[in-house]
Formats: sequence, structure tokens, C-alpha cells
Amino acid sequence: MRNNFIANDNILFSLNEKKEFFNSFYYMYKSGLPVIEIFRSLINSSSSIKIKQFCSIILNNIENGDSIKEAFKGYSEVLGIAYTTLLTAGEEAGKLEDVLSGILDALNREEDIKNKIISSVSYPACIFFLAIGVWLLFKFFILKIFASIGEDINIPLLAISAIIKIVIVYGIILGVLAFIFFNKKFLRKFLDFISSLVIFSNLMKNFYFLNFFNVMALAYESGIMASEALYLGNSVIKLPKVNIKLRNAQKSVQHGSTISKALAASGVFPGSDISQISAGEQAGELDKIFKVLSHNYENKLNLALKSLLKLIEPLLILLIGIFVAYIAVKAYSSYYSAIFSML
Repeated sequence: MRNNFIANDNILFSLNEKKEFFNSFYYMYKSGLPVIEIFRSLINSSSSIKIKQFCSIILNNIENGDSIKEAFKGYSEVLGIAYTTLLTAGEEAGKLEDVLSGILDALNREEDIKNKIISSVSYPACIFFLAIGVWLLFKFFILKIFASIGEDINIPLLAISAIIKIVIVYGIILGVLAFIFFNKKFLRKFLDFISSLVIFSNLMKNFYFLNFFNVMALAYESGIMASEALYLGNSVIKLPKVNIKLRNAQKSVQHGSTISKALAASGVFPGSDISQISAGEQAGELDKIFKVLSHNYENKLNLALKSLLKLIEPLLILLIGIFVAYIAVKAYSSYYSAIFSML
């Protein structure tokens, strides 16, 4: 009997858990261990409870007579639709080792890119939140002291009140960020909005497009049909407007269109990309062209990230300058108001 525990509870693997799963799977498979034994080994050796649960269910399905593809049915979201389909297709085509190697490479690149983005924006983000904290401190504490010159004021009580207010403000900010991150529908709308802004559009599109072409390359290497490859590639893009256009391209391919014509009609990719895809299609080397395009978008992403940082830094300096000016004006205003009131 099929166990639906993971599907029902929507337990999805994080990037690190995907890496652990595929890394272990790859090296055990490369050493000659049968697939069923790999799942048994992962149940015993993995440090992740989610990986243990997932492997237990897949192993149970296989032992009940399911093929690898049937065993994963209903659980594709755990690893991601693209990677699950590539794994099962690679196993059926006898190319599992190559596919696993390609998936690991894709996950390593994704982690490397995310680390670059996080390390690049963490400093501006920290400065921004620190500036907000300083502004709140002056607003709720320092300015209150200036405004109370000549009056009897309980400074410890005022400090506690200021700290509580600052904590509440930061709590609201973190709550809003958590809501955006964990609410999938809202997150998709938010990402779609962000992608429409010129300052972020290149960064996000380059990130998703390099993943798209990487999945497309792996799909073609695994012998997956063009329409199914488009579906898998589309699954790694989190931009609703782009998803709709690529679904239309998938339908065109299903009705007999070539992949280059379908992608050209979608208007998602520039003409230079379409020309390379068309040339690869004619030469029967689409997998190689998709790899080239994936690396091209990785280079574009790095350039877009550098450009974004060059733009953020002066904006951050300007914002901090506004905060400092506001604090100075309010401080002097409160101070002199208190002095004049005592005269």
C-alpha cells in the first residue's frame, strides 16, 4: 500500500538536503551499489530525518513491486519536479551516473550563486537595519531626553520603553519578511513584482535562465522528449509571467513545432539565444548548446550582481545621510526648544 506521508505533509528538501541526497546517491551508485541498496544505506546513514523518511517510503514502494519511476510518483515535489524526473529518466535510459553527476553540478552551482548573492547583499542589508536601529534609538530615547531637558525624567524607564519599542518594530519587519518567504502564493507575486523592477530584473532572470538551460541540457542527455524537457525547465523558473509563456511554448512543441521556433514565439529569450538553439537543433547538439547558454547566463548573472552592488552602495550612503540629517535636525530642534522654554 502506497504511503502518502510526505506528499500530505508537503515535506520538501532544502538545497543542502538535496545535495546530501544526490551526493550520497551518486557515489554509492558509482561504486556499483544497486539502487535498492542505496535507499537502504541512506536510511541508515543519513543525518537528515527527512531524507530517512523519504528513502523509507521510496524503498517500501520499490519492495512492493513499483519501478523507480512508479516509486517516485506523487513525491516529485520533495526533490523538485525537474530533478526527480531526470533521476528516473536517467535510470530508465541507463545513464543514471551521468545524470546524477549533472544534477550535482547544477546543485553546486546553485549553492555557489546563492552564496555569492547572500554575501554580496548581506553587508548593505546589515548597514540598512543598523541605520534603522540607530534612527529608532534616537527617536524613542535620545530625542525624548532632549525634549525633556529641565524636567524630571526617569532615564532607565525611558530606556526600557525605547528597547521594547525597537524590538516591536524589528519584530514587525521580521514578521513581514517571514510572511513573504513562507507564503508561497504571495512569494510568487512578490518575485514577479521584483522581477519587473529594472534594478532586479536582470539578476533574477539570469539566475532562473541559467537553471532552465542547465535542466534542459540534462533532460536532452537523458533522452527526454522536447515538450517534457520544456516542462522540466519551466519548473525551475519562479516567474509567473515567464511560466505562462513557456507553457505555451511547450504546447507548440507538442503540436509539432521545433523547440527553437516555440521559444522564439514565446518572446522569453533574446534572438542571440534562439539563433544558437536553432543551430544546435539542426546539428543535433542541443544538449551542448544548452550547456553553453547556461554558462553564458551564469556570467551575465555575475555581471548583473556587480552592477546591482554598484547601484546599492550610493543609495545606501544617501539613505544613511538622510537618517543622519533627520537625527541632527530633530536633536538640535528639541534641544533649542527646551533651552528657549526655560528662558
